[in-house]
Amino acid sequence: MLSPGLYRREAERIRSRFEEAVVLAEDAFFSELAKLIEHLNERLSGSDDGKPKVFRDTVVTNLLEFFDRFKRLNIGSSAELEQMVANVQQIVGGITPNALRGSVALRNSISSELTKVQASLDGLMVDRPRRNLIRPRAGVGGTLRDQ
Repeated sequence: MLSPGLYRREAERIRSRFEEAVVLAEDAFFSELAKLIEHLNERLSGSDDGKPKVFRDTVVTNLLEFFDRFKRLNIGSSAELEQMVANVQQIVGGITPNALRGSVALRNSISSELTKVQASLDGLMVDRPRRNLIRPRAGVGGTLRDQ
């Protein structure tokens, strides 16, 4: 029979590890979304020799794949992240790479909206606690801790 004290300690350890995994997943989603927005925005707003920068379909499709993955894997623990993803989906929803290539006005409009979201996202990422992975030593389990 398992002692009640041991059971409570193990249950707390498992709960703590699960919470750490959730935080790491959220951090990864925040970071990936920020990179995808930054890359798309750079492609939309930048220019080479006075011409709009060329961008591949993957700049848009990577963002759409992120939305699908976020929906599948999201555990609903961050309202801010969910709102950011919804905002970006609304901005780029239904827009094709060809439409962006063909319209400077559309590129400028999307870029302007993404810049606002990016600023909000940057603010959220700064306010989030930083995590530090402590590498496990031989025979000892690793832990995460706030810096």
